[in-house]
Amino acid sequence: MRHFFAWCPEYGQTEADAKTVSVSIGGPREAACEWAKDDDRNSVEYRIAKGQAALVLVREKETQNLSAWTVEGEAIPIYHGIPAEVPND
Repeated sequence: MRHFFAWCPEYGQTEADAKTVSVSIGGPREAACEWAKDDDRNSVEYRIAKGQAALVLVREKETQNLSAWTVEGEAIPIYHGIPAEVPND
């Protein structure tokens, strides 16, 4: 498992505000995407899922390498069918 610190300067965040993100597969790109999913879910605004790209800075905990990622998302509706009674005519 790799560990990263991620934050979004566009949202007024600094490295001091960074969230720790751990990914079992992948690297800083996956960490940026995980940060975005978490931020959208916690803010309930879903800015990224609604199409507003965000610049996410990611620092790897072990190497201290810093990278920048533009993260985009999309809202995908999901529909479920539930059995129901057929109405009588």
